[in-house]
Amino acid sequence: MTIKTEPYRIMVVDDSPFIHKAVQKALVPEGYEICGTGRNGKEAGVLKGAKA
Repeated sequence: MTIKTEPYRIMVVDDSPFIHKAVQKALVPEGYEICGTGRNGKEAGVLKGAKA
């Protein structure tokens, strides 16, 4: 039996572009996928709706 593993998909929400890049730099090499970034909860909600 083959088990397919998919990367965890992460949405980074923070008002600092520096944090977006730092989180991406830390998580992508570990196999996580950054599926979107937003500056606040409103943007995150819009992104979540678009990615669903």
